[in-house]
Amino acid sequence: MAGESILIVEDEEIIKEMITETLEDFDYKLITAANGEKGLELFKSHRPILVILDLKMPVIDGIEFLRKIKLSPAAPFSAIILTGHGDDQDVKTCFHLGVYAFLRKPFNVYEFKGLVKHSISLKMVQLDFEKSVKERTLELEAANRQLTDEISVRKEVEKELKKAKAESEAKYLSVMDDASDAILLSNLNGDILDANKRALLLFGYAKEEIIGMNYKEFHPEDELGRCVKIFTKIVLQGEGSITHTAIVRKDGKRVPVDITGSKIVYGDKEILLGSFRDITDRLRLQTEAIHVSKLSTLGELAAGVAHEINNPVYGIMNCAQLVMDKSDQSDLVNKLGKDIMHLSERIGNIVNNLLSFARSKGQEKCVVTVMDIILDSLKLTETQIKKDGIDIEIGCSQRLPDIEVFAQEIQQVLINVMQNARYALNAKYPEFHKEKKLIISCKEPMINSSPFISIEVYDRGIGIPGDILDRVMDPFFTTKPPKKGTGLGLSICNRIINDHGGRLTIESEDGEYTKVIIMLPVK
Repeated sequence: MAGESILIVEDEEIIKEMITETLEDFDYKLITAANGEKGLELFKSHRPILVILDLKMPVIDGIEFLRKIKLSPAAPFSAIILTGHGDDQDVKTCFHLGVYAFLRKPFNVYEFKGLVKHSISLKMVQLDFEKSVKERTLELEAANRQLTDEISVRKEVEKELKKAKAESEAKYLSVMDDASDAILLSNLNGDILDANKRALLLFGYAKEEIIGMNYKEFHPEDELGRCVKIFTKIVLQGEGSITHTAIVRKDGKRVPVDITGSKIVYGDKEILLGSFRDITDRLRLQTEAIHVSKLSTLGELAAGVAHEINNPVYGIMNCAQLVMDKSDQSDLVNKLGKDIMHLSERIGNIVNNLLSFARSKGQEKCVVTVMDIILDSLKLTETQIKKDGIDIEIGCSQRLPDIEVFAQEIQQVLINVMQNARYALNAKYPEFHKEKKLIISCKEPMINSSPFISIEVYDRGIGIPGDILDRVMDPFFTTKPPKKGTGLGLSICNRIINDHGGRLTIESEDGEYTKVIIMLPVK
């Protein structure tokens, strides 16, 4: 099956045997060829995930082989070049063609094994991202087709309403209430004459409340100018529309809408018909598409960064090992070698955490400990948090039961919540302060007789005003200044936790504190 094998093309039998023995514990089928021509035949029949290739070979050399298999960064396989004779121009040509690594013979088998392992891991990350993007694209295409169908239905309703201009008031009301959109009828001054059931649900008013109100009362100040222009155009020209504007419900909630209006005859009078389409779901789909695209780009960048960092890191580790091997364990040189090895491994772990976080939801759920997710999240954020002078306190038991989750998604939620806490603390305490703390604790509550784990993230920052606390998880609602927040973070976090069968709640007091509680069911 494609992607389940490693192809080794090497004309020196002893080198080929050494490579095969080094990689025999890998979960991949090892296939070998003694020249480039035979290697091409095996490549076409097996489609390996990695090609290990000698540069100088009879019949077809390594560079010609790479051109024939059409190696590129986007290809579903990687290539590592081995040579004892290649010059700098060969190196340049190979990397231009997309080779992952270039090793000169003789080489360290441990370094070679690490390169092979990392090459395959990076390629799997890339393939996972491509699969996720394709799947999400298909979902969005289906959603767009559904939206197109809904628009066609709306146009048919408007057509029917225009046809009914000579019919009775009862006919109008029947058509209006069957419509999938919210519909308002108003006079030429914009005073509401009637509303269908959808309009009452969208705007949040009873019919006796909405009749007599003016259309200007439904629009926020930042959108009122656009809406007045369209209203005037409908009065003068008979029709008009506006996309991606907003209305404000009776409860103060802002709802994004598209509006289409027309002038019709109702009885013996000219009146205006306004059709309002709630586009909250459409904007959410668009946002998720952008999110998937950003994750894909992040994955490609992470893979590139990992390649650039890990190659010299492996070299440093190899040198440190040589230093340790050639010195007594009591020597200062041996101690420094161990320190270099430890710090190099730490760099590798940071890169691996970045790659893990960048991977999108293409994986299966896994059983993890709460502390592992919290610590992995902190690895990506604690440097920035501590730089701001914020103390981090963790009060979670290692004996907490495991949870079964999409680990990267819960990590995304925790990072978002911690970044919000960091913003709130910096806003209240720009400099050092003893109360500038981020506290993470865990509990084991029971909900409806079922066990849950709660992760509580607490800060003594600026808090959230009580009159907006119930709106902070609405899409596009944010308390941050322009260019500091989109209002999508908590909305996406809430959806992720709900999808896991949990709940996300927020407790806060303006100017005092904020506590975000993440509840997840125990496995």
